[in-house]
Amino acid sequence: MLEGNTRFDDLDVFLWHTVRYHAVRAGKLERAEVEADFLALGQDGALVPELGLLHTMFPREQFA
Repeated sequence: MLEGNTRFDDLDVFLWHTVRYHAVRAGKLERAEVEADFLALGQDGALVPELGLLHTMFPREQFA
């Protein structure tokens, strides 16, 4: 069962987002480098406020 507004169109799109999300969290990519792509793809799982990947996509050291 999936929670509402957390969908991705298909597995490839989900994996594309996940790889970039973790690259930002690991400090390998800047959030600004991937944010426009996340917005352009318009996937609920990335954009939903407070739940989406974009909302939580910050480098880990920012929270240390």
